[in-house]
Amino acid sequence: MQTGFLVPLLGSSTKSAIVQVLTEKPLTLKELNAQVNKTIQKPITYQALHKATKEMINDGILIKNLKNIEINKEWIGDVEKFVTHLKTAGEQQLDKQSSFIEKFEVDTFVDFGKFVIKFFHDTPNIKNNPGVCIMQHSWPIFGMGKVDYEILTKLLKETTFYDLVINDTPLDRAFGKVLEKLGKKVKTGVSFDTNCDIVCKGQNIFYIYFSNELKEKFENMFNKFTSLEELDMNDLMNEVMSKKTRITIIHVIDKTIANDTLITAIKAHNAKSQ
Repeated sequence: MQTGFLVPLLGSSTKSAIVQVLTEKPLTLKELNAQVNKTIQKPITYQALHKATKEMINDGILIKNLKNIEINKEWIGDVEKFVTHLKTAGEQQLDKQSSFIEKFEVDTFVDFGKFVIKFFHDTPNIKNNPGVCIMQHSWPIFGMGKVDYEILTKLLKETTFYDLVINDTPLDRAFGKVLEKLGKKVKTGVSFDTNCDIVCKGQNIFYIYFSNELKEKFENMFNKFTSLEELDMNDLMNEVMSKKTRITIIHVIDKTIANDTLITAIKAHNAKSQ
């Protein structure tokens, strides 16, 4: 299995080495530690390797079966789809100077919301192009400060955002109505083939990967509650919005990919209304 294309997305030489070693076969943690230290220049301790593998299991990159650790095949499939999409667009490409990829990580859903709001607010929309958000579930916007709320309100006045929500639970619709009041065009139960959440505006696309822990909390919340009134706001803030986790954001700047994403998303958004 070729793993070189995965390395930049992992953001760590240790984690990259772990993936490369485990492509051969599943290993115990002790075996993995020995093999990883043969492949990297600076040896790492057993404790450091244990911490890295624990993070990767939580992020859905690895899975642990009995005593062995192995690569999660679903994660490999997700990354391959993502890279294939970039490659396809790259073959049509603009010059390479106008396209690049970078990675960010944030620790809480509140920080993620602030990051996206500030980035797009600071990105001029001279041509008044629309934006799209594609989500597995509607994003709660609780936990924002006054300044963040004012920035979001200004952003949504300047740019028309189409929100595509793949799920269609009562809570998805309830959160969607909150977003509609801010000026977004929200549709739930939309069919869209994606393994992650996506935000797109102008030439900027964010591919958002939530940790398995956070995804599980979202699923539990959206399946359990049917209205905003049923939610315990303290529990929501402490256990979901502000709880330490790992959210990985892959930022791509590419006009071709952005236009393709925008057109496909708006078609899917409008198709539900027909």
